[in-house]
Order: sequence, then C-alpha cells, then structure tokens
Amino acid sequence: MATICWFRRDLRLADHPALVAATAQARAHGDEVVALYVVDPALWRSSGAPRLAYLAASLRALDDATGGRLVVRHARAEQAVPDVARAVGASSVHVSAATEPYGRRRDDAVEAALGAVPLVRTGCPYAVAPGRLRTGQGTPYQVFTPFRTAWLDHGWHAPAPRPRAVPWATLASDGVPDAPPTAAALPRAGEQAARERWHTFLRADLAGYDVDRNRPDLDVTSWMSAHLKHGEIHPRTMLADLAAAGAAAARDGDGALAASVATYRSELAWREFHADVLWHRPDAAQRSLRPVVP
Repeated sequence: MATICWFRRDLRLADHPALVAATAQARAHGDEVVALYVVDPALWRSSGAPRLAYLAASLRALDDATGGRLVVRHARAEQAVPDVARAVGASSVHVSAATEPYGRRRDDAVEAALGAVPLVRTGCPYAVAPGRLRTGQGTPYQVFTPFRTAWLDHGWHAPAPRPRAVPWATLASDGVPDAPPTAAALPRAGEQAARERWHTFLRADLAGYDVDRNRPDLDVTSWMSAHLKHGEIHPRTMLADLAAAGAAAARDGDGALAASVATYRSELAWREFHADVLWHRPDAAQRSLRPVVP
C-alpha cells in the first residue's frame, strides 16, 4: 500500500502541506509515498522551448531531492494517476489544490477516474486561496487596492515544516522528458536554487527595492517569477521572511527597508489578486473584464 503525492505547480519539499499530509498518512499505516509527476502531452506541446527547458531542469532537481524516486508518467492525468494508484494499491492521492480553470477541470476528471480512492486537496499555490476573500457585499473583488487590504487583514498560515525521512516508494518511471534546445539564458531551476536566489535578494537588494526597482540601469529585481510559477518556493515562505525583515525595520527605525518590504509584499498581492479574479471569472484568461474602447 502507498499514498501518492502528485506534484504539479509545487516542485519542492519544504512548505508543502499536501506532502505533509501524504507523509503523515503513509507513516500512520506503515506505507510508502509515491512522488508522482504527470507530463500532460497537451500542455507539453503548447509550451515554448524555454519553458520546457526550465521545467525539465526543475523536475530533475526534484528527482535529486527525492533520492531519484520521482515517478514521471507521460500521459493524460485522468489516465496516469488512476493507473499508478491501482499499481501501488494507493489509499489516497494528495495534491495542492488547482485554482486555474484547466487545472480545476483536470482534477475533477481525475477524481472521477479514481473512483473510491480519494483525491485529497491540501493547500494551494497561494498564500490566501483564490475565492476566499469577498467584499462587504459578498461579491468578488474587482479592484486591487481593496483586495490587498482584505488580503493583508486575512493573513496566512506559517510555512509548513518540511517532512523528514519521507518513506519514498521506488517505482518505474518514464523519466524526465528531454526539452527542445533553447538559446534563452535561463536561471538555475529547483527548490535549492529558488531559496538561494531569494536569500540573495533579501540580503543584497531588498533594502533599496522600493526606489531601485524603477531604475532600469540597476539589476535589483528578485528574479523569483519562474520559481514561483513552478512552485519551487511558496509565497507563504517569502511572506514569512518579509515579516521578519519588516520587524527588523521597525526595531531599527529603518523607513527605507519598511517601505521596500511593503512594496514587495504588495507585488505578491498582485499575483494573488489575479488568481482570485481568474477563480471567479475563468473567461478572464481570454477576454477583458471591462469594455475596451478602440
């Protein structure tokens, strides 16, 4: 018997509530944890070479982090996940909840195909789950500033602890696919690279970020976008570090650092605002929500 942790936009081991849940269930029953990633042919075909090269590198990093136990399947998820679940006699499949339209439809299809094996959704790629915040009238937010206020007031959980000594299962894998060649200068991929890049930014560039980010002659941006997209770091982890920096700024009376912390936190809120909009209005991916006058 085994539990399955199905990795998607969460290619990391730290601050990963679904992995924590899968590991706890496995340990309670003396089972193993299958680390699964499904390469969806439709998404692979529709992606450009730089994105595929980065994803392949991130998957190789995750495979290394699991001691070479990452199980990759090249198939539609509604076929691959139930096939693996049957092969290992899975008691459950654990995932970070999908929030985008395609992912929600995919997970509903996988849940139906799994039958009696539960698809357990724990956590999501955002500090505050899309759809959770509402205006005083009970409607979704359509303007960023009041959304940010509500987002800050709501707050978020502390980062989840990284499970130690995960009992990873050994299972045949289709392997990480080869990405097409690209001339793009890509950042180093993987959870360790994400944390190192983030800590470098905190140490070297956060203090002046509020002003310096507007200077095109300075390379002071955090370069965290790709890491966040692939879930190599969770925004909750970043927000915890920003809170610590904010506390230091308050203690030392450092107004510049305090302003930079607020600015960067606001930029994370922008990311969450658009995820919230997409949750309520899936058509926002293809059309403007407001009339556009030519």
